[in-house]
Amino acid sequence: MVAAQALRDSGRRVLWLVRSDFAELLNRQGFVDEVIAFDRRQGLWSLLQLSWQLASRVDEVYDAHANLRSFWVRNCIRLEWLCRLRWKRWAITRILVRPKYRWIRLLYLRLGWRSWQLEKRGAVSFLTPLKPWLGPLTNKRPEYAMPIWRAESAQVPADFATWVRSQARGVVALAPSAAWPNKRWPITSWIELVKELGRIFPGQSFLVLGGPQDQFAQVLVDELGPRAFNSLGRWTLAESAHALSLCRALIANDTGFLHVADRLQLPHVAIIGPTAFGFTVSPKGRTASLRLDCQPCSKDGRDPCRNRETLKCLRDLHAVRVVEIAKSILMEQNT
Repeated sequence: MVAAQALRDSGRRVLWLVRSDFAELLNRQGFVDEVIAFDRRQGLWSLLQLSWQLASRVDEVYDAHANLRSFWVRNCIRLEWLCRLRWKRWAITRILVRPKYRWIRLLYLRLGWRSWQLEKRGAVSFLTPLKPWLGPLTNKRPEYAMPIWRAESAQVPADFATWVRSQARGVVALAPSAAWPNKRWPITSWIELVKELGRIFPGQSFLVLGGPQDQFAQVLVDELGPRAFNSLGRWTLAESAHALSLCRALIANDTGFLHVADRLQLPHVAIIGPTAFGFTVSPKGRTASLRLDCQPCSKDGRDPCRNRETLKCLRDLHAVRVVEIAKSILMEQNT
């Protein structure tokens, strides 16, 4: 989103090639002119065909992912350009690739070499590779470090919108899941959290976010009873993201909802365990982390914990610590 906003503001027309399950999040956003969705279930050949068709429509390609799939996309576009070059019909298609500094990641995450601020790069890492095209935007326009994702009330599920209006204290959203289990704060800690917040803020209501695979969080819904709105497995990713805009705050693991809240400038608490890239940039966010010597040890939580005390970074992060951070955020809203 950072890069797209910068490119759009430079006068470029922005086409975003994205997985179909994320396309809804980009529709009707001001920094994208056209969202081109692909279904990864259709395989590589389908993606290459789409890339070939797309090639004649673009003059520049920015590969922000630099993964195997995007490698084939950009090289398919490059090949199509070479075919055009043979007939000397069009100018060169310029391509930029966001560096991932994989050797630095190896030193940082595997060998504990901490002299580079890997985990703090965040959104800036998507913007700085564009300097050859756009110049030093981070100096000219510091607001690019925190772009705003626009929520639409029409996209919020109607039953939730009605329920929110009936909650005197507003709604705090909870995201107890994550793509990888090693990023998840223990569900017992989540239960302690809501009990204590309920004591401090009597009548506080909660939205429990999650997909159909996150039924382990049902115990949290049961603990909250009538104070909870259960969205587990009921909403699309886009509906959940738009629903966040009606909440007063979010408490979340390192997951997609956390970064949507960051773009919305919604007050939030980020519970960070082993991962390096979950840190948010909004001044309205707070981080709950033990900052152990072994943290971070994984880029996204998929790697097994190598600590003698498994997942100490999350298991020893007691609920009282997260409560204090959440309490400060919620009380700031009351002043």
